[in-house]
Amino acid sequence: MYFKLLCFNSSVMGHVISCGLELIASGKGIHVDQELKNNMQMLESLAAKSNITNREKLHVKAVKEWAEG
Repeated sequence: MYFKLLCFNSSVMGHVISCGLELIASGKGIHVDQELKNNMQMLESLAAKSNITNREKLHVKAVKEWAEG
């Protein structure tokens, strides 16, 4: 289950919010949820190629660490 936020479709923070909501809703991490793992990889890829602020980078890092457990 991946929350699709159309208004944030291509933004890093939209993906951060979606992955964070998924983590809250499911209580699972990337080690047991392949769809979440794929979404996290998409988030990391988007963050790497986007010109984002340091604050956004910290949000990406926080969601990644949370997903990894």
